[in-house]
Amino acid sequence: MLLVNLIGPAMLVIGLLYLEDYETRLIDSEIDILEAQATLIAQALGETASVEDTEPRHFNIAMDPELARRLVNRVATPEGPRIRLFLPDSTLLLDSRRVVGKGGLIHIEALPPPDQTSGGERAFNAVYNFIAPGWERFIRRRPLYLEREDQSAQDYWETSAAVAGETGGGVRRMADGRLIVSAAAPAQRFKKVIGAVMLSRPADRVSEAVRSVRFDILQIFALAVAITSVATLYLAGAIARPLHVLAQAADRVRGRTVLDQPIPDLSKRRDEIGDLSTALRDMTDAIRQRMAATERFAADVAHEIKNPLTSLKSAVETVARVDDDERRNRLLAVIQHDVQRLDRLISDISDASRLDSELAREHAEPVDLAHMIRIFIDIETASLDDGDETAPRLRLELTPGVAADGARALIKG
Repeated sequence: MLLVNLIGPAMLVIGLLYLEDYETRLIDSEIDILEAQATLIAQALGETASVEDTEPRHFNIAMDPELARRLVNRVATPEGPRIRLFLPDSTLLLDSRRVVGKGGLIHIEALPPPDQTSGGERAFNAVYNFIAPGWERFIRRRPLYLEREDQSAQDYWETSAAVAGETGGGVRRMADGRLIVSAAAPAQRFKKVIGAVMLSRPADRVSEAVRSVRFDILQIFALAVAITSVATLYLAGAIARPLHVLAQAADRVRGRTVLDQPIPDLSKRRDEIGDLSTALRDMTDAIRQRMAATERFAADVAHEIKNPLTSLKSAVETVARVDDDERRNRLLAVIQHDVQRLDRLISDISDASRLDSELAREHAEPVDLAHMIRIFIDIETASLDDGDETAPRLRLELTPGVAADGARALIKG
């Protein structure tokens, strides 16, 4: 019973593990934000481009690397998105997460926030982090994020499009299973592409939002399981177990010729099971009474049959030894009388048995007793002499509407 009751909540949890539409909307929102930021930075870089008049009616427009580096360093923060700037020839000009210092190349990474989750949530996160990557790979096959040491704009489709003058974004999956969103926009001066700005960051906020929703759903599921378990135990104790007890008692009664096995009395429950218990007890009592009546009837029949049989046996034994015709005729008359008596007795038994079977098969319905008695009185009155004043007269004084359940077809017969 518990497993059947858990099918609904389990299907709900399995369905909510996807949350595909919700996650897709969050990712699209992150990409839109990165595209807007990349466009702003690209516009600012476009304004810093230098314009040189090398030939008549020909301008050489190029990006100032130093101004671009200072602008990116001012805009970039450890908590913000990673900013990469590619030149029109697809080479990487600068990366906000990589800074060249005295000791060499320095990688900048933001520290994770302090862990303030509860014990239950940490346990859930451990299980979730173990299952979620494989689940996501099975459900959605996202492209894998690969980063080479000598990066090029051609390594990413959004920067390839940005070098061509188009803005775009996308989402990839990193080797550890986390998602990373990115967007790129072209830096232009007089509609000439002088570089491509790429912004990227892990979609941890999206994953955390989806994780939070799933954790809430699992909490609701745990509560539903607890309530369902309690309800199942209650129903098992209040319904299933009493029904099982009644069924066992009925089986014990069915398997015995003597109805000495009592049916449990559950009438104090005052519900359907109590009504069933009362009905079973009444049925058992009725069967017991019917069996007792059958035993008494069989004893009476045996007694009634034994008397004419005894007389018949005595007459038969005597008639063989009697030579007087008159006495033989009297004995034969006795034998014939006893045979007729047996025939009437057997006919009465047959009629009584047939009456019981007919009453069992007939449908009982209300019969107007006043109307039936009035018919009997009319029949009796019609047979009396109207001129005889001393003859008895019958008068019916009965409240109208008095009825009793009976087999109308047998009464008419």
